[in-house]
Amino acid sequence: FFLICSVTDRGHLRTLARLSRVLAAPGFLQALREVRSPQEAHRLIAETEKSLSRP
Repeated sequence: FFLICSVTDRGHLRTLARLSRVLAAPGFLQALREVRSPQEAHRLIAETEKSLSRP
């Protein structure tokens, strides 16, 4: 479950697009199920997003 708050429609859609790419990353969902804290989840999301932006 993710709660996305945005001031603009454009910002909301951009966040949804970024989140969908992260959720589709191989192994991400399993890794997310194994985290033990919100901080670990945040770190996993940030690291996955960063790895997806690399060429």
